[in-house]
Amino acid sequence: MSGWLLVRSMERTVALPVGVVDELVDLPVPLPVPAVLAAVRGVAPFRGRLVPLVHLGAAVGGAPPPAALGTTGVAVRLQGRHVLLEVDEATELRVADAEPLPHGWSGRWAAGTVRQTGGLVPILDVEWLAERLTGGAGSATA
Repeated sequence: MSGWLLVRSMERTVALPVGVVDELVDLPVPLPVPAVLAAVRGVAPFRGRLVPLVHLGAAVGGAPPPAALGTTGVAVRLQGRHVLLEVDEATELRVADAEPLPHGWSGRWAAGTVRQTGGLVPILDVEWLAERLTGGAGSATA
């Protein structure tokens, strides 16, 4: 069994592996920077450093983030570096086994699913997100 932080962003629930989650934070106003991914709001201070601030729903959904900055963030470690993920809310901490993706799943951003009352929740593939943020091979498609 593994631990998962379930978050909601742009009306989508996503499971984050607790092993990459550091903490929930109140989001600071980011400083704009040029970015490979439209979901990157800019950089924001976290623990004395400037780190990317990414709108999670926009990153996995392929749509631009909403104009208004949210207030809830999840500080995660991607390939040893911190990133702030903007979410609408953190809804649940869950302990469950990961399950495979349903047949025909087309989103490359999910690494599996977690069962929740009412259905399956996709697990964020943190390696996929890290590659997208750095302009890696999988950055062009959701």
